[in-house]
Amino acid sequence: MLFRSGRVRPVAPGKTTIVARDRATGIANVDGATEVRARAVSLSVEPSAPVLPERVRFPMRCYANRADGSRSDVTADATWASSSANVTVGRQDPDKGVVQGLVATEATIDCSDPVRGLSTVGASGAAVTIAGRLVGLSVEPDPFVVGIGETRSAKAIGRLANGGETSDLADAVDWSIAPKSVATV
Repeated sequence: MLFRSGRVRPVAPGKTTIVARDRATGIANVDGATEVRARAVSLSVEPSAPVLPERVRFPMRCYANRADGSRSDVTADATWASSSANVTVGRQDPDKGVVQGLVATEATIDCSDPVRGLSTVGASGAAVTIAGRLVGLSVEPDPFVVGIGETRSAKAIGRLANGGETSDLADAVDWSIAPKSVATV
């Protein structure tokens, strides 16, 4: 009978190396770098209060906030929920955490992490506002200025039929640039 071993049990934050050695040949790994982080004490959803257009798919993230002030993206491990039937949130890969509002409404988006026993329900979920129909996009800042050897992130701000604006939709749009001989995006 074979027993599964190799389960790591953290003792204290720090760096260590996991070594696996074949009993018969003595062959061992040359990798195995491992970092033990502080305990996760809460979860948060980001962005925390996005304003989005109807029918646009927008990725949310779930973060484990650690006792030492650091945090880790646990989006892939999380389970997701929406307080409104008119705002869906992806629950399986590749759409985990992707929000889409069908009509103008408000909803709370929550994530839970069953492995860590943490949840944002009733605490720190995201207050999502679906604000209306998208009628245009603008890139900000305008003009966008960046020097050679530098990088800078552009924002994609949606214009809504009701005259309002969305939050930054940079993660929800496809980007291109022309001519590519001047810059890439």
